[in-house]
Amino acid sequence: MYKDVFFQFAPVYLANRTVGENFEVTDAVLGEFKQYLTSQNIPWTHADVDGVKDWLKARIKENIVTIQFGEARGLQSLAEWDPEIQKALRFLPEAQALEDHAHKVQMEKADSRNAVNHGVPVHP
Repeated sequence: MYKDVFFQFAPVYLANRTVGENFEVTDAVLGEFKQYLTSQNIPWTHADVDGVKDWLKARIKENIVTIQFGEARGLQSLAEWDPEIQKALRFLPEAQALEDHAHKVQMEKADSRNAVNHGVPVHP
């Protein structure tokens, strides 16, 4: 990370090719990344790579997709991989339902206060 190798590898990878919207980092792409690390005298071991293989693929993809399709799409590709973001997205419908219910309760309370302030009997 401190050498920003993902950012540096992406243009090298794209120098002689383009990628499509459904681009995925395969083991072959990961192999090219390892070769790039070696060519840049960046030490790595198979244990380093194997322990974080999915994370590496996500970071490589983010940078390649950013160059090919723009920053928003690159960040989207990273968000699609990120397990924490995916977990949060699963809770969005529930959060929306809670917000809608809270808004409804607030409106009912406001209606009740208005009715009481204007001398109108309130019927539950």
